[in-house]
Amino acid sequence: MNGDDQDVGRDAADVKRWLGSALAGEPPMELDRSEVVRQGRRGLRRRRALEAGAAAVAVVVTAVGAVLLTAQSGGDEPSLPPATRPTTEITAPSAPGNSPPSTSTGTPPVPPSSVRPETTIDPQATALTETLERSGLLTELGLTEVEGESVPARFTPNSEGYHLQGAVPEGAAAGILTVSVSRTTVTQLSCDLVERPYFRCDVQQFGGIPLAIAKYDPGAAGFQQQVVALRPEGVLVEAHWMVGVPNASGRQPQPHPAVFDQLKLAKVVTLPGLTLP
Repeated sequence: MNGDDQDVGRDAADVKRWLGSALAGEPPMELDRSEVVRQGRRGLRRRRALEAGAAAVAVVVTAVGAVLLTAQSGGDEPSLPPATRPTTEITAPSAPGNSPPSTSTGTPPVPPSSVRPETTIDPQATALTETLERSGLLTELGLTEVEGESVPARFTPNSEGYHLQGAVPEGAAAGILTVSVSRTTVTQLSCDLVERPYFRCDVQQFGGIPLAIAKYDPGAAGFQQQVVALRPEGVLVEAHWMVGVPNASGRQPQPHPAVFDQLKLAKVVTLPGLTLP
């Protein structure tokens, strides 16, 4: 053994002696193996709990930071994604015995229109009216509908053909003109086709067309004249003029037969175009 080994041995002996003197009077040290294991497990559980808590705190801090950043960026308030928003549907209970009201997403019913439907216009009636207007025989008198005011008289269809009734406005020439156009099977014109009782009736030719001209006695019904024409196309055209009848105001106008005398009535019933196709 050299000198160095001796020194090491001496030092070890000194350490043992010091430890022995320091631990003098202390109970001997004992190790409980099970207690050491139990304390170790308890420490492991405590460490895991601390780690989990630290992770949760980190998540909370991250979320709070995101909210604060959103608020600072100008948003009103944080909102959840659409998929995470809870949806609540409240349905009112139906009364016993009654089925729940059905909901409809269709187009609501359209209320009835307040616009009046347009009156169907008969082309033939229009053509007859235009023929009479172009003649100028009625324009100078201002003939209007009997039941209308300032409405031009016009032909309208009826069961026999077409009919026009117009009134001359109040005044010395107040009266009513009636014109009718209809088909006929008559081949020979006679006074049997005019209204009765007449005062006088004659059959004459006017422009190659036979006419039956009737006059009536002036009386309570006023002054009347009627002219009937048998057109070669088998059409009967009648014109009847009556004056002296009560007008809209109830006054009895004086008769003026010259307003629509026999000549003017004859021109009306023989107008070219005042016929049926």
